[in-house]
Amino acid sequence: MNRRNRSQLGLGIILLLAAAVMVAVKLNPGLAGLIPAFEWPMWVVFAGGIILLIGLLVGAPGMAVPACITAGIGGILYYQNASGDWASWAYMWSLIPGFVGLGIILAGILGEGFRHNLWEGLKLILIST
Repeated sequence: MNRRNRSQLGLGIILLLAAAVMVAVKLNPGLAGLIPAFEWPMWVVFAGGIILLIGLLVGAPGMAVPACITAGIGGILYYQNASGDWASWAYMWSLIPGFVGLGIILAGILGEGFRHNLWEGLKLILIST
């Protein structure tokens, strides 16, 4: 089985497991107490983790960039949902280049030109502050 088929199979299995958990909780609400309570933004953070995992499985360190963007936006949404400060989008959008920078640094750690990626990632993080 080639890499593309493995990644598609892995993603399919992950989606089926997530759907099975959601259906089981819907059919038997008592199961919800056994599953840790997640606010809805945590699903966005979880999606970022899945993207990173898929990137690691297929040997594509560059997948760390969209994974960090997705997880970072999930973190912003979690803050906004917990605090009710939805107006913070007026300035929170400026953190997204920093998430890209973190992803670039992580991609460097995972195997793509560490020194170059560290420098480029730090520049983006500096821009977003």
